[in-house]
Parts: sequence; structure tokens; C-alpha cells
Amino acid sequence: VRIVPDATGLVRVFGAGPNHYADTAFWLEVDRGTERGRALLDKLARYYRHAHRSWPYDRNMLRLLIVVEHNDEPRLAYLRRRLQQLNQHYRMTLDVRLTRADLLAARGGLDPTRPKWRTLDDDSFVPAFNQPPQPGDDPPC
Repeated sequence: VRIVPDATGLVRVFGAGPNHYADTAFWLEVDRGTERGRALLDKLARYYRHAHRSWPYDRNMLRLLIVVEHNDEPRLAYLRRRLQQLNQHYRMTLDVRLTRADLLAARGGLDPTRPKWRTLDDDSFVPAFNQPPQPGDDPPC
């Protein structure tokens, strides 16, 4: 399965000290609204096919970040619906965050821990990457 995202990267978010950090790899798609219909569906489906091929060997799939044009809320909603449909079709949930370019440019800039992103199932804004565990935090169950 050939995937050619617009960019790939690794974000390191630091917590309370130099030894408290979390690394998260990601793929970035900048959506300009030019792909629609079957072409868009095929492009998004490649991420699912890649994830399906890697499961269960790689349980830490890369996070997919999708950025749409300034103030293009209808496009963001359209992509969320398409990805939700693909979640049902492939019976798996990709780790996806979506936002608009104007939200990234707003106060706070590109700080990945600021709540400027949406998940597929929630309209509230969340960080693209969470803060790492702090000293004294209970380990996840």
C-alpha cells in the first residue's frame, strides 16, 4: 500500500522535567479541497489498508493530522463523515485529528499541545498531542 502524505514527522512533548516526555510520530495531510468523490475515498482508504496490514504487529499506528483551508468548516465536516464511514467499513478506528489552517495560525501558533484539533467523534477541540505523564502520576491501567 503506497501512502504519500504531504509530510511526516515526530513530535516530542516535554512534561515536568527532561526525563518526562512523549514522542508521537505523525503523517500530515494538507487538504485544499481539490479531491472529491472516489479519488478522495481511495486516498483515505490507503491509510486504512496500511493500518490493517500492520495490525497486530504494530499497535502504535501513526497519528494522521489533516488540515483544511482557512474557515472551511464544511470541508472539515465532510472529511470527518468520510473517515467515520471508513472506520465502519474497515472495522477499525484510525488515530486522526483534523483542524482548519486559521485555527493553527491563531494565538498560540503551532503548539501541538493546544486544543485546536477535532477527533472523528467529538466536536470539542483537543490537543494534537497530549502532555506526557507528570512525576507522581499514576500509570495508566
